[in-house]
Amino acid sequence: MQEDIAPFFPKIVLIGMSGAGKSTVGKMLAKRLQMPFLDLDKIIEEQYKVGIPRFLQKYGEKIFRQCEYQMLLQTLEKDCFVLATGGGSPCFFNAMQHIKQKTLSIYIYMPVSALFHRITKSNRPRPLVFDPLPEKTRQNIKHLLQVRDPIYCQAHEIVNGENGQGEQVVSRIITLLTNKIEIIKQNN
Repeated sequence: MQEDIAPFFPKIVLIGMSGAGKSTVGKMLAKRLQMPFLDLDKIIEEQYKVGIPRFLQKYGEKIFRQCEYQMLLQTLEKDCFVLATGGGSPCFFNAMQHIKQKTLSIYIYMPVSALFHRITKSNRPRPLVFDPLPEKTRQNIKHLLQVRDPIYCQAHEIVNGENGQGEQVVSRIITLLTNKIEIIKQNN
């Protein structure tokens, strides 16, 4: 049944805060659905031959967001994929509208406390939220989530990523997609 999802939803985009598990869940979901996995941060790093933290340090967030937006638009033109976006990707240049028009968007929601725990335990750099002072990191996460959550909530679907390992979140998404397909079939 899982391989039957792609004909109904050939383009799936995962959005959410940095640390919500978009890349981890995206890889697992793509494997289960037998679809290609794409990671927007990796696409940008390959295109510009520099890591995201270094890019931000060298060129600033404004230039980064412009490049990210262009890469997102190019990626959305591909035929079939599960895409993990960067945390801010849907929040600039009306990108969320493009995501919603061309794909099935899924917001992986996590509260500040869960994001804080994951980000402070991660080895992966999170330049827009991490600070050596833990309370500053928590404040950064809280602020960004307050700003971005209204945009994230425009996604077609919202999945709770809290208290779930990657496979649990993937199972939640597959159940959601399977239920959507059943509704589509009943209405045809």
